Amino acid sequence: MLLYDVTTVEEMALTMEGKCGKANRIWVIDRGMVSAANVSFLKQGSRRYVLGTAKGKLRQYEKQLLAGDWREVHEGLEVKLSPAPAGDEVFILYRGAQRCLKEQAMHDRFEQRIEKKLTAMVESCRKLKQNPLVTSRQVGKLLGRNSRAGAPE
Repeated sequence: MLLYDVTTVEEMALTMEGKCGKANRIWVIDRGMVSAANVSFLKQGSRRYVLGTAKGKLRQYEKQLLAGDWREVHEGLEVKLSPAPAGDEVFILYRGAQRCLKEQAMHDRFEQRIEKKLTAMVESCRKLKQNPLVTSRQVGKLLGRNSRAGAPE
């Protein structure tokens, strides 16, 4: 049986607590282990935790991300605390200079890939009459395969 990280959090926590007691520990859970059930489990036991979250969830915190009250904690690494809208959690937001550079490079690669393919499609359309529906589907597939070429976050 294949176990995914998201299915092992409760088992790991209960095993650890069974062996070592309910110490005043902080559970650190990466994005691959986060689920509503796991968060609920952690909350039920009054456990303290830090969770990795998907970048898509950051859209909810756009105003806080754009605010200028970041604090540098290490060279090239800034953090800020942001209360959740319901007030029951605090998000630790961080941004690193190296990660920003990496994401910009990835964005640029996807953008170049799209431009190259679109240029080839234009040339093909000039040489032969193309069915607009087929061309539209090709563009859709191209954008789907390179969806990360949207504005860098």
